[in-house]
Amino acid sequence: MSIIKRQQNHLDWSVLLHEAVRLLQFMVAIDTSQGTEVVLAEHIARVLYKEGIYAKVYEPQKGRGSLVAHLPGGNRPPLVLLSHLDTAPAGESKWPFPPYSGDLKDGEIRGRGAIDCKGLAVAHLAVLLAINRLGIRLDRDIYLVSSAGEEEGGTVGAAWLLARHPKLRAAEYVLSEGGGFGFETASGRYHLCQVGEKGRLSLSVRSDIPVETILNYARVLVGKIKSLEELPESTELKNKLDLGRILSNTVRNHGSEVIFELLPGTDLERLFEDFTSFIRKQDPNARIVIQEWAEGTISKTDTFLYEALKRETYKIGGAGTVPYITPGYSDNRFFRSQGIKVYGYQPLLPDCKPSWIHGVGERISLSSLQFGIKLLFNIITAAFRV
Repeated sequence: MSIIKRQQNHLDWSVLLHEAVRLLQFMVAIDTSQGTEVVLAEHIARVLYKEGIYAKVYEPQKGRGSLVAHLPGGNRPPLVLLSHLDTAPAGESKWPFPPYSGDLKDGEIRGRGAIDCKGLAVAHLAVLLAINRLGIRLDRDIYLVSSAGEEEGGTVGAAWLLARHPKLRAAEYVLSEGGGFGFETASGRYHLCQVGEKGRLSLSVRSDIPVETILNYARVLVGKIKSLEELPESTELKNKLDLGRILSNTVRNHGSEVIFELLPGTDLERLFEDFTSFIRKQDPNARIVIQEWAEGTISKTDTFLYEALKRETYKIGGAGTVPYITPGYSDNRFFRSQGIKVYGYQPLLPDCKPSWIHGVGERISLSSLQFGIKLLFNIITAAFRV
């Protein structure tokens, strides 16, 4: 990938996009679903070194490399641009193209990770390069973090970094994955912004009680918990989103495993106690094992960055912004648990489908990649430029 040295007050956006495309092709062509993220972390670090931007690769386990880069700014608490370098496996399904080709065809970069989350890592890098090359001074430092192991829980990546990096814990804001998808309605275009993530309580239940009886009681328990107020106001938006799953606690099972998806603020301990008490009253010999315990998290939207995000999305994309909560969780939860305001926002045009994430045929259009880079650049510079 060719690197253009910083030119004060000048930036050729077409060249920057070309660099971003070449880098994303390279990254998608490397299978990082099995724990080889260090290859990409070191490659991005070399790109940053050539630009005069400090970057360091951390490798707590062999092959599990995470990148942290630092662009100095003013004295306000930092902004973190967060992505991850691993991907979900391509799976056994038949792809319409090789899942790790990184081919550019019909205006699309194709392969696993093109959106989740290598596309965002490249967009963040491009934004950092643009700010650096233009000599833009922000009122705070930016840390670019591309972590390992997000798909398997984040303990080897984001959680490990946060525990050892005080500057990351001192951040005020994080821009990350989890939102940004664009969709059309009769009244116009909207982009989703992830402001929270549900928690999860997953319990393995070995009991003589019928599974349906267990599930029915679990549904009664979650039904007693107050749902959130509906975030979208228009009926058109409600028809586009699964509000029943987004705005309330839900329960499902996978074999003998009972899985609660729980809103931020839900008392997991009380729920666990009530559930186990019911099971053991019916079957004293029942065996209940906690498989997963993760609190839900949420960030306020009455902030300077969120207002800039909404304003620039309308200005650049002619689109409204819809805050929402994702049923699953990501590395965002580690930062929110530190009191940091996190917005999952990877701006994408409607030509990119959410079903491609962890699905078959993942790809990103060049127009979406360019749109995301320019919009993120505008949001960050509008919010924090001195």
